[in-house]
Amino acid sequence: AAAPAPAPANGLGALLADEKKIAAYITYKREMIPMSKTAVDMAAAAFKNGARDGKAMGAQVQQDDRMAAFNKAHEAALAKAGLTAEELGQIMSPLTQFEIELSRRAEKKAEVAELETKKGAGGLDKLGAGQLERAQKYLEESQAKLDGLKAQYGAAAYDNVTAHGDDLVKLHQEMVAGFLGGK
Repeated sequence: AAAPAPAPANGLGALLADEKKIAAYITYKREMIPMSKTAVDMAAAAFKNGARDGKAMGAQVQQDDRMAAFNKAHEAALAKAGLTAEELGQIMSPLTQFEIELSRRAEKKAEVAELETKKGAGGLDKLGAGQLERAQKYLEESQAKLDGLKAQYGAAAYDNVTAHGDDLVKLHQEMVAGFLGGK
């Protein structure tokens, strides 16, 4: 097997290429799912109270009575995951980008498979054919986005993160359900 490409100079690629850091991130996020609706509710309350930019929203959220419980859950999740707040801060944004893109790809791949099955059975009308074309185009664009993330963070990071793709997709679905107040 070929040696992985070196991580980008910023060091973030090295963190993303670390198997233990990705597993820790997944653990952290899974632990925080019960608090996801609380986080959304705090932000919504701040918006309702007039906060319209990140700074104002952050200040109001910090004053919310639910913030103490959120912070306690955050600290417990970090401890369980074995992550520092600094590490989480570094890897959360790129992993969220991967999480969202991989989740959307999974949805579109399922859509394409269903539409191609209908097409093969001769049951795809003009509207369905257009839907199939748009879904296939999305998959091409999505691959370009993933290729951009690979270029940005390095091949080893990309390979490590996408190896956890199923877990990240499931985690994203669980988090969205949590935002909506579901299980």
